[in-house]
Amino acid sequence: MNQLEVYEAITRERIYQDKVWENKLKVGEHVALLNFYVQELNRAWTVNSGDFMAMEVIRKIAGICVRCMEQNDFPERKFDV
Repeated sequence: MNQLEVYEAITRERIYQDKVWENKLKVGEHVALLNFYVQELNRAWTVNSGDFMAMEVIRKIAGICVRCMEQNDFPERKFDV
């Protein structure tokens, strides 16, 4: 997959998440979700053969991270080019 396809997959995940979680979540609530899904990621990768199930969870984690950034202020990366 190229970067555009990855971002499109994350966007579709975000649309799904907005249907599941209608209310705004605080940073700590997103962190709790991330902790839960990191445990799920470990389980998915170790129990299933291949990477498919793990990548399903990684997509969820990416969506949660994006949702947290959308709903809460975050510092922009400063760098010299």
